[in-house]
Amino acid sequence: MNHARITPWRNSAELAELKDWFYMKSSSAKEDMRSRAIQRVMSYRMKGTQYLPHVIDTTAQLTTSMLLDEAQVCVDEMNVRLSYMMSLIRFVNGVLDPTQQSQFAIPLHVLAKKVGLSSWFVDLRHWGTHERDLPGLDMLRMACKEALNWLWDHYWNDDELTNDSSDEEEDDEREESIKEEERMKRELEKKLSSTLQLWKKTKSIFVEERWVWESDNSVISSSNFVVEEENGTSNKKKNSSSLSAKDHINSFVFEFRELWRSQDDKRAFIRKCMENYDPILIQFLMYKLNAFDFELISWILTSYSNSTELDNKILKRQFNTWKGLRGKLLKNIVDHLNLKKLVHRWDQWDDLLTGKNTSYLKLWILQELSAKLQDSQANGNSWRKKKRKRQANNEQEVLNKISDHIDTLKKRFNESEMSVYDVLKSGPVESSPKVDVKNEVKDSKVNSILGDLANLKKRMNTIESKASNSESIKPEIKLWERKTDWEPTPIGVLR
Repeated sequence: MNHARITPWRNSAELAELKDWFYMKSSSAKEDMRSRAIQRVMSYRMKGTQYLPHVIDTTAQLTTSMLLDEAQVCVDEMNVRLSYMMSLIRFVNGVLDPTQQSQFAIPLHVLAKKVGLSSWFVDLRHWGTHERDLPGLDMLRMACKEALNWLWDHYWNDDELTNDSSDEEEDDEREESIKEEERMKRELEKKLSSTLQLWKKTKSIFVEERWVWESDNSVISSSNFVVEEENGTSNKKKNSSSLSAKDHINSFVFEFRELWRSQDDKRAFIRKCMENYDPILIQFLMYKLNAFDFELISWILTSYSNSTELDNKILKRQFNTWKGLRGKLLKNIVDHLNLKKLVHRWDQWDDLLTGKNTSYLKLWILQELSAKLQDSQANGNSWRKKKRKRQANNEQEVLNKISDHIDTLKKRFNESEMSVYDVLKSGPVESSPKVDVKNEVKDSKVNSILGDLANLKKRMNTIESKASNSESIKPEIKLWERKTDWEPTPIGVLR
């Protein structure tokens, strides 16, 4: 469907004439009409800049800078360089800003690659915007020509001018594709929510029959999952109450695997599971979903580092203190990691655990992995020497790398970081009215003082409660003693 739009030009012939004036590529163009083209664009601006496409406006600006340079009427070369630079900055901004449609800012180099613009235009824009000196005149001339060529290839060519309807059809198809993707995401999210609700109702089966899904060979895979036919009818038509515990677990494995494969955004899948957090569910998914453990730890590290994201709020809500995060989630994950797969895919794990956003959280995970690998080597050492020497060597190599990372992180982080984390997540500690406790604690020493005050108040409350219950019980602890012969002494004076 072709939608009506307001344009400052009367018809396509007028726009084609403007193109010939700017680029002079037709055989009929014998004289330089670029000044005339700039004047026509100026008249278009008077009709309303909202109706003038950016590519036409920026073509006129770049051509104006080029004519100013060719005229050589400016005594100061800086004026020409400023004209070139401003035209190029507006060109880059006008091309890339419309594609900046994400919730968070996307790097301009990524957007430039997306629209087919050379990335050095972004560097040139950064130079002209932030650096002290402007680029040289020769570089600016070359950039202006390249910009005009890009505008010709991406807008002014005949296909763009004559096939407006095809562009609109492509826009409609793109819009329909986006809507279809959004619809699929909503359906997957709805299906995952219903599966998690059904999980809660049947959780007892997974607790009682742990041996079924903890065994590597007991649960179906995509290769051996078939629906058997019995008397011409499918087993799917059977009543769910007639399923055995093993069949029931198998159906959940199949359902979760299909959702995991269909979900392109793995973070959305994990986010939904963490909103409905259950330790048995996490263990079950770690055993049965490929790379779920890797994606889960990646989600935790990213969510912990980015305090403004929705995932961070989910993590805080589920695990308010470091002790809870460590005991309820992290310990659960590390204890059920498959060491064989971890060693085999260590390149990915290495990038995850030693990349950016380092914290004590990464240090703790690496220490736990080191201990787990050492226990594995100690318990199965003789068997590995005979049967799997190569696997043992790989484990030792990974263990050495982990040790190096631990030594590096120990110089930067210690557990005091998590004591501050506890205060920040759980709120201020109650104390006497004289102590002003702030919501944000920046020093671990302050946290230690607050803990001592809380312990002191707890002891005082215990003593008072005992005294109220029995008058015969009197506290023998003297916290304060009056000094009768005390005299003030100036600081620095020895008595």
